[in-house]
Amino acid sequence: FKMYAISSNVWMMKSKNVGKFMYEELLTIANAQSGNIVKNMDSIYDHLQSHKQWHKVMAIENKTLASRQDDKAVALLTERGLSQVFEMKSDDDNDDKCEDIKNFVDSNMAI
Repeated sequence: FKMYAISSNVWMMKSKNVGKFMYEELLTIANAQSGNIVKNMDSIYDHLQSHKQWHKVMAIENKTLASRQDDKAVALLTERGLSQVFEMKSDDDNDDKCEDIKNFVDSNMAI
């Protein structure tokens, strides 16, 4: 939503068919889709609970490997990591993997 709707004024225009703003139609579609996903995930979870070894799965403890982006194990916000991100963002390389990483950094990280 942030990547496509906010950056375009088209989403702030009224729809002729429904009389709502375009972004409202987009959100209606997204909410309908996510409702189906949540319903399916709940169904899977209910099914898993019926298995006789479910208690073993639930006994697995959570373990935090890295709680911060600047953790040494992650190396995202180290000087070397920052310079690599800036270098990658400034390159004109159009490789699909490189483009995916650029988009991820732009939309998910505050550097």
